[in-house]
Amino acid sequence: MIPATTTCVADQTAPHINADIRRQIEENVRHTAVGGVEAITRRLVVLDHEWDIERTLEANAATASLIGLTLGATVNKKWFALPAVVVVTCSQAALWP
Repeated sequence: MIPATTTCVADQTAPHINADIRRQIEENVRHTAVGGVEAITRRLVVLDHEWDIERTLEANAATASLIGLTLGATVNKKWFALPAVVVVTCSQAALWP
């Protein structure tokens, strides 16, 4: 069964670390709330422009695949192994926690 993506990190993290993360989030929210609605809005805009880990990994995988395809077409066919490894790794990461 494919795990839910909304809980996969928390499910694989120790309970005391999850508790520390929750406390830090609550502290950050309280700190930001002191600044009022404008501070919260500014913070949300900043967060909207940040890349999450999935987006970063997808960009890195695409870059590695393009490099492998380019080198495979222009330098040596052995470079075609790089995009193959990327595909296998991405598939594994998507299907198994």
